[in-house]
Amino acid sequence: MHWVFPHPSSANHDSLSKPSSTTSPNITDHAEHFQLNSSFSSRESERFNLEPQHSSACSSSSTVDGPYRPFSDLAKSIHPILEIDFEQNTRVPLFNMLIACAEAVEENNLHLAEIILSQILVNSKARATQSMAALFAEAMSSRVYRLYPQYFDYSYLNDIQRYFYKEWSYVKAAHLTANREIFETFAGKKHIHVIDFFINHGTQWSDLMQDLAARPGGPPTIRISGIGFPNHDNSDYLKSVGWKLAQLAETLNIDFEYRGFLAYNLADLDAAMLELRTHEAIAVNAVFALHKLLARPGDIHKLLSMVKHIEPEIFTIIEQESDNNDQGFSYRFNECINYFSFLLESSEGSTNCLDTYIFLRNQIHNIVVCEGEYRVERYEKLTRWRTRLEAAGFVLIHLGSNVGEYASFLSSQPATRNMLQASSKCTIEENNGCWMLGWRTRPLIAISAWRADNRILISDEDGALQKLERM
Repeated sequence: MHWVFPHPSSANHDSLSKPSSTTSPNITDHAEHFQLNSSFSSRESERFNLEPQHSSACSSSSTVDGPYRPFSDLAKSIHPILEIDFEQNTRVPLFNMLIACAEAVEENNLHLAEIILSQILVNSKARATQSMAALFAEAMSSRVYRLYPQYFDYSYLNDIQRYFYKEWSYVKAAHLTANREIFETFAGKKHIHVIDFFINHGTQWSDLMQDLAARPGGPPTIRISGIGFPNHDNSDYLKSVGWKLAQLAETLNIDFEYRGFLAYNLADLDAAMLELRTHEAIAVNAVFALHKLLARPGDIHKLLSMVKHIEPEIFTIIEQESDNNDQGFSYRFNECINYFSFLLESSEGSTNCLDTYIFLRNQIHNIVVCEGEYRVERYEKLTRWRTRLEAAGFVLIHLGSNVGEYASFLSSQPATRNMLQASSKCTIEENNGCWMLGWRTRPLIAISAWRADNRILISDEDGALQKLERM
């Protein structure tokens, strides 16, 4: 087994050497090589202290113009001159007022926005049933009152996402769906390489490794390149992921190799870093990772070009089925309320309440308060991803069209059995060869699979692909 982890001496960042030519300035290669059943290898690479190009906090231009002032000073000067009749036991009036406040912000009528928000804050605090409205009211107050969003450290945001996505049953269903297609694609392959753009806790690959170990003829050799975002406390979770996967591989008698990369921006990845080998079949996996590249023009084009260059046999993509990227603020705010209200309902019973609250709070704040490249949570719907991927030279792999068969597959899996059996509100929709999982009438996530078609030229950044990026 061939693992790659950071060398203990790399803790002293000041003494590190300069990056090699194949290392991006925003990628940290975890690079101590060793084998589980033998002594350490002499080959070691450097680890570098690499900082992101931008501050993790939003600048004042990410909300409204003008200096930030303490909330208490502003609140004292605002009087509830609007009388609002809030109905009993319903969320609708508060959300209507939130939308009205968003429209005032979009029109730059901050005086009206403050008046409306003062009423919202009073009523949302007075009713425990308005917890979701309170989260949006808090985010709106940060925008209207120019409060500095100190909790927009990207690493903290990513850390929270990892824990929520580990628990949410919809993500487990998406993992199983992607794994099934990857397993079928790798049929008969003796050497496989999985490149995961957001490896999270690595649980997706534990399931795939067990499936591959049980296939007739024995398992293939497995190599995993796990890319992850930095943690807020600088802890090295990629090392923990590698240890767990390697221990599982040992019990399954799988020849296993792992390498971890910390990435501040996926667009900085280069194919040379992945040490591609001609005899390996490649799968690329992106779970809630691609939309983060829409904040900076050219980033998504750069990454898709790199993926196409390495020619994976399958490219699995899981993204939120929502649209808050380049619309006006009031539309974005309304879409955000709608999407997260359904997501909250869908997560009840499968996630930790505190994890869910922190996850929702940070997602909502990033979408509502931040602008420009600091707003990284830029969801887009499947139709736009389909257009972008086809323009980039990818061809859709049809995941199936039999909803009943797909539902039976999820029901047969221990991780997702309760998701379908516990509630009839969980929905499955086939969308032109892709799967959508939703709650009641609202799709929440979209699952698709692609392969590179090198007969198709990639659109340049001045073409159709660029037009789909941030406007």
